[in-house]
Amino acid sequence: MEETFAGRLPLPGAEFHERFFRAQGIPEDIVMGVRHVLEQQLDADLSRLDASDDFSRNIGFFFEFDSMADVEIVCALEETFSIKISDEEAANAHTIQDIVDLVWCKVQLRT
Repeated sequence: MEETFAGRLPLPGAEFHERFFRAQGIPEDIVMGVRHVLEQQLDADLSRLDASDDFSRNIGFFFEFDSMADVEIVCALEETFSIKISDEEAANAHTIQDIVDLVWCKVQLRT
């Protein structure tokens, strides 16, 4: 994990939102909710996360420790945001950006 995040400074929640998602109009509570779910489910400090980090590539090591982590993440996102995520949607969400976009889209459809 250290290798992946080497050279990256930790970003508090507001800065993470500002740097990667504010310009897209995604609310801070959505971004921080997703990050919180990921931190809880992966039991990791993700303050050095980048929107382009990819679970199928550079941060795939998280799933080496827990093969059910992806299912647990989807379930936690569904519960936290009162949404439903299909298996296909989950399979196509590889990056942090993908996950935040998916959750934001689902939350907007819910209202």
